[in-house]
Amino acid sequence: MDADGTRWSGDNYFVGGRSVLYANTGPGPKVPALYTGERHGNFSYAIPVSPGSYTVRLHFLESFFTPSTPDAFCQGEGCRIFNVTCNGVMLLQDFDVFRVAHGPFRPVVREFHGLRPNGQGKLLLSFAPNVNYAEVRAIEVTDEAK
Repeated sequence: MDADGTRWSGDNYFVGGRSVLYANTGPGPKVPALYTGERHGNFSYAIPVSPGSYTVRLHFLESFFTPSTPDAFCQGEGCRIFNVTCNGVMLLQDFDVFRVAHGPFRPVVREFHGLRPNGQGKLLLSFAPNVNYAEVRAIEVTDEAK
């Protein structure tokens, strides 16, 4: 549960990609707890939902391709670019978290309304890399009827 009282579950319903936790210790930048976990790579989520219309909020934060990461071969804008689709419909194209956030370690949230499950009762969110890996920190799915 976060400071706002929102209850979050673990990283479920994914296929592919890898998960990593940002060690929020030491002298480096501190990030909100929600953003310390990341799934990255070429991956998707098949989130089961009932028939209806949903709002999806995607949470992002760039913590690897930054000037403060000496291991990163690319540091900054243009280092991580990816697409996000839901049931085959483009939600984000050529998305660059660093550029949109105007720097590293800054949360970015993108919200999409009116999303409906596919024929198998799932919201299929696909994260496809264009440059390096796609990434996501958290996914919120809200039934618009409630």
